[in-house]
Amino acid sequence: MSVTSLRPTDLQLQLDDDQLKELMTTAEGTGPCLSLYMPTHRKGPDTRENSIRYKALLKKARESVEVVDGRDEVHGRIESLETIADDEPFWQHQIGGMALFSNRESTRIYRVTQKLPERVAVADSFHVKPIIRVLQQAGRYHLLAVTQKSVRLFEGGLEGLDETVLDDEVPTTIVEALGGQVEGELNVNSYGGLSYSGMFHGHHDNKDDRNKDIERYLRAVDRAVYDFHCRGGDLPLYFAGDVDYHDIFFKVSHHPRNTKKGIRINPDAVEVDRERLEQEMEAVFRPDFEKEVHELTEQFGNAKARAGGSDDVDAVAKAAREGRVLSLIVDAGKSIGGRLDPDTGAVKRAKESGADVDDVLDDLCELVMRAGGKVRVVPSDMHPTDTGVAAVYRY
Repeated sequence: MSVTSLRPTDLQLQLDDDQLKELMTTAEGTGPCLSLYMPTHRKGPDTRENSIRYKALLKKARESVEVVDGRDEVHGRIESLETIADDEPFWQHQIGGMALFSNRESTRIYRVTQKLPERVAVADSFHVKPIIRVLQQAGRYHLLAVTQKSVRLFEGGLEGLDETVLDDEVPTTIVEALGGQVEGELNVNSYGGLSYSGMFHGHHDNKDDRNKDIERYLRAVDRAVYDFHCRGGDLPLYFAGDVDYHDIFFKVSHHPRNTKKGIRINPDAVEVDRERLEQEMEAVFRPDFEKEVHELTEQFGNAKARAGGSDDVDAVAKAAREGRVLSLIVDAGKSIGGRLDPDTGAVKRAKESGADVDDVLDDLCELVMRAGGKVRVVPSDMHPTDTGVAAVYRY
């Protein structure tokens, strides 16, 4: 993406595990790399603060550039990024946080439901620690909302829902999906408010034929959404749609993490806005989330009882350096000032704390992921230890 062509929709690039891996493996010669994180307001008059905060961080980035090579080049890049600072629509499309990454090859901007720390860094590689916790947060999911007239995909979490801008290859209506395969004139009308997402009229009234068309439609949507938006991640999928759509979708879907659960509601109904979808999904998703955390806790408890796991930060750091951590559970509310020695895995704790002090737990997450381990970040009241870490070893 060109730095000079930033638009509000650029904020809706898909942030997934594959994107994180690309950012973690910055190609040699593509730096200096600019990383910018900031919390954002999602609505109301407070959205004006988004632009003010962004300008302040770009100013800080300019100051950071003075101490790295490629100063003139990065200054030019920052000037291009300043073009969106006063774009009001741009800042009204925010939710919890924004992350920006720019090097010689590209500029990527992501928005996430979680609040992000305010931070800017210019270095030879991207600073990715804040989004590691975002992406590995237990309690995230996809919600696919479908009617005959619309297809929408949301990324959700305990904080709410964020709508994803769909790839052009994803069909967004039944006519678009089936094209010439739909015989005769097709008119789609909505009746019945929340319970009905559209009915065929003027095409055919045979229920079996209608269901076949819907089946082909949902199969096409499922395949395209997975290929272009879900393949690189590991999020469970929930479905929102008309009552009759659920069984058909669950039958035809090949998404590996289709939960076969969702909300039976017309997503296009006037009464259904994002807040309504968030409320409906809370009741569906929370039991699954609590079950996932319970299973993670059980796995850790069993492993620790067999000396195959630990909650000691120093021991876990050493095991992570040796590539022996299979899975790691991290306390979302915990931080340990300092850093890990990348060569030895030794924990070097900071004497002082503050926003500019690195976090040992972030280093630990990155180390485990680089070695192919799995990281899950859970709320403090659900974490099984007091140390902030719970590791299961490979052997």
